[in-house]
Order: sequence, then structure tokens, then C-alpha cells
Amino acid sequence: MGSEKYTIGIDLGGTKIAGAILNPEGGLIHAREVPTNAELGPEAVYRNLLDQVRKLIEESGLSREEILGAGVGVPGVVSSSGTVKWAPALEWRDFPLAQKLQGDLTLPVYVENDVNLQALGEYHYGEEQGADPMVFLAVGTGLGSGIIINGRLLRGSHNAAGEVCNMVTDPEQLGKAFDRFGCLEGFASGTGIARLFAEAYEAKHGEQLEDSTGKKVFLLAREGDELARDVVRQFTRYLALAVVNISAVIDPEVIVLGGGVARNADLFLTDLYELCEPVLQAVPRLAVSRLDLAAGIKGAAAMARSRNSR
Repeated sequence: MGSEKYTIGIDLGGTKIAGAILNPEGGLIHAREVPTNAELGPEAVYRNLLDQVRKLIEESGLSREEILGAGVGVPGVVSSSGTVKWAPALEWRDFPLAQKLQGDLTLPVYVENDVNLQALGEYHYGEEQGADPMVFLAVGTGLGSGIIINGRLLRGSHNAAGEVCNMVTDPEQLGKAFDRFGCLEGFASGTGIARLFAEAYEAKHGEQLEDSTGKKVFLLAREGDELARDVVRQFTRYLALAVVNISAVIDPEVIVLGGGVARNADLFLTDLYELCEPVLQAVPRLAVSRLDLAAGIKGAAAMARSRNSR
């Protein structure tokens, strides 16, 4: 395939491992996706990841010499050395992922928080490419963000910058522990939408609702269900808190909405603008990711390319 160098991008999630080999322009050469099988335990997840990277290389027809390096996004807190300090979905704690992969693959490997890499993917290859400052707001099962300032990721002194899930929505939440979901995350996420709907349904009908999900609530809202529409409006008010607080501190050029919930942005984007505009001196553009699931993969590959060229 010539003398140009390729990079590997991996999005390692709690349910699936998605990966691809990309050319210098960010084009996908070969891709794979398999279940993570996190229920089999931490070491099994690592062996699965290693196997997928090896198969990517083998199936692509590339030699190791043609590959510059690999980037991996992980749903958790990652140190500057590539150690996964804590990734609950994978049951990894203080797991030296970069070191292990480098040893087994004999390739440079770089590891980063998955939402940070989604932000990098949007910055380098999305429709809002080059916007700066840029915030990628991931609204899915949970709530998180990646922040780009002056073309670089903002990590913070504890590698925890962008953890907007922990923003508080009420002073009563101060001094309390939120072990599973952060304060704001409990409302402004797919999980939060499902919970709000279940609570509203029980209050209205006097019985508990089984198997409520954010996806089902949005589907009901599209079908005209008034209870679901009211819950979407409640969710939007909580999401507006994240947008307002981020904007007040960072003054981003654009906030890109990503994650599963963002696929339903046509149901709440107008309301989100209307809630934020009167409060802010400067309102950022609100955009919806068009890269979708490819953002993390492309961001991981971009990280591998930039770090390896320093």
C-alpha cells in the first residue's frame, strides 16, 4: 500500500470493541467490531482486545512496518502513562494497558479516556473540524465531555477534566456521595430519562413500569405520548445546565452533542437553545455529531499519529 504510514484506532466499550486501521487522511482501510464480553473478567477483556488488534492487522494485509502506532479509548480514568486507573465497566483498576499492549504488539500504543478521543475525532475529522475551543458532550448511558483548547485536550491535574456528570443540580446534593452516577448524570442521560419516565408513569398510573429505557421514551415521544414528551422537556432542562455551566467557564466556539441520546436531538435541540440563550452572554453553536460511533475510533488514530510524530 505504498510508503505512507497507517494508524490503528480502537474504541473499547463496556459492550463492544470497535476498531479500524486508518490512512493519514482519516479514511478507514479496514474495520472490525466484536462484543467485549466484559462479564468474563478483566484478563479476558484484555485477551479479546489483543486478539482484535492482531486480526485487524492481519486482515488489512499491512506489515507492522507500515503501522505507525495504535490509540485506544477506554471508558474510565487513564493516567498520562496509559495505565487505566479505574474503568468500572471493564473491572479494570490500575491496569497497565499501554505497557501490556506495546509489549505484546511491538507497536507504540497510546491510551486515553474514550470521550476525550471522541472530542479529538470531532476536532480533526467532524463537521466542526478545527473549531476552538470545542467541547464534545457525550450524552448516552451516562454523561461526560471532552474539551479541546488551542488544539489540545484539556486533561486537568488529575486527568479528570470534563467530568460534567458530577455537576450539581441542587445545593442539597453537596456533601453526599454519588457512587454509581454523578449528580447531573442522574438526570441528563439516557439512564436519567428512563428513570424520570418510570417515576412519572408510576405517579400517574399507580403502578411500576418495567424495562424503561431512554430509547423507548424517545420513541414514545415521537409517537405523541404526552408523558414521554414532558419527560424529554425535563431532561432538556437538565442538559441545559451542563451547556450553560460549560459555556460560562470555557466559552467554547461549539459544543458537539454525541452519544446515543444525541441521535434524538431533533426532539430537544430547539428547546435547548431557548433555555440557554437568555442566560449566557455568549452562546456557543450547538451541533450534533455526524461521525457518531466513528468519532472515538478516528480520535484514537489521530492521537496515535500526533504522539508518535513528536
